[in-house]
Amino acid sequence: MIEIINSNWINATLTLLINMGSSYVVSDVQTILKGVFSHKIMKWLVVFAICFLSTKDLHVSLYMSLIFSILVWILLDKQNPKTIPQFKKNVKQYIKNFLLNIDNL
Repeated sequence: MIEIINSNWINATLTLLINMGSSYVVSDVQTILKGVFSHKIMKWLVVFAICFLSTKDLHVSLYMSLIFSILVWILLDKQNPKTIPQFKKNVKQYIKNFLLNIDNL
């Protein structure tokens, strides 16, 4: 149990969750810094800094920030046509059309 508590991966994950939740608490700061954080590289640097401060491990921090970036900004981005939500929507539409065509036979 102690190894789990002292795990860099667990520390990085918990720190990310805390920092994402704190954005709801301090929403005023977001409006002031909106221009600075409109660039993804700045957002990625913040995620990396959060991971690095919680783990003090460069490799884990790089991996965690890359995993976070891929999940949030690529796989779960609703504006990207090749994301998980869009794929799910396309599969549902395909199944619906398939079932409608079976009923018409």
